[in-house]
Amino acid sequence: PAERYLFLQFYTACVSLTAVPIALMLERRRATFAVLAESEARYRLLADFSTDIIMVTGNRGDIRYVSPSIRQLGDYDPARLIGRTTDALIASQHQAEIAAAHRGVMLQPGTTASVEFLGITRASGLRWFESHMRAILREDGGVDGVCSIVRDISHRKRREAELHAVALTDPLTS
Repeated sequence: PAERYLFLQFYTACVSLTAVPIALMLERRRATFAVLAESEARYRLLADFSTDIIMVTGNRGDIRYVSPSIRQLGDYDPARLIGRTTDALIASQHQAEIAAAHRGVMLQPGTTASVEFLGITRASGLRWFESHMRAILREDGGVDGVCSIVRDISHRKRREAELHAVALTDPLTS
């Protein structure tokens, strides 16, 4: 009976020493998932109601995520763009510039690239956009893609053209 009692104590100690760290690890994991879920909800709220396009692309330019605002700005269905490259959305004369900016932020994580370009919309054809890009980093420091914020700047470009025309016009001779 004494040996059984000692074995029971040893067994209880082993179970306790094993179960307590596992319980603590599970609790930390649950707390981490709660924080992640809250962060995801905030991100989705911002992305779903932003007037700018939020786009996440892979290292090769394939679209992983695009916010619903692309419906208003480009007349595209976001779900149908997933997996496609961004080339279909960018005028050919600006594709190389966008690709270079994409590569640049991937090669220098932590930097931001800004590019103005003509984008292709389904409803109105070409339209001016401005994109700010930044690399997405993994925990190990590697690059996992690029996040871009794309804004319609057509109104600004029209105003710049008007001001340019006014600047070149002599008011005394017109």
